[in-house]
Amino acid sequence: MTDIQKIFIHHRSSHHSGYSGYSQLLNHINGRIIKGKPLIPYRLGKVISQRINNGAGIYDTNSLYKELELSLHLVLGTGLDF
Repeated sequence: MTDIQKIFIHHRSSHHSGYSGYSQLLNHINGRIIKGKPLIPYRLGKVISQRINNGAGIYDTNSLYKELELSLHLVLGTGLDF
């Protein structure tokens, strides 16, 4: 049987409780959780995310951090903590 690697991208809306939703479910499922570690300085992240956002209003520094963390995880392989 093939072992499937599970990767979850954590997102919690500020108006939702921390005690509800899938973030609590993830506490009981094995897999990698991408939370968006700040891998680059905030100001650089802000400039990049604003250029990507382009008026959509939904892509911010947290979105960029999650994308960078996921990309590094996929490129560098599993089991790496960065």
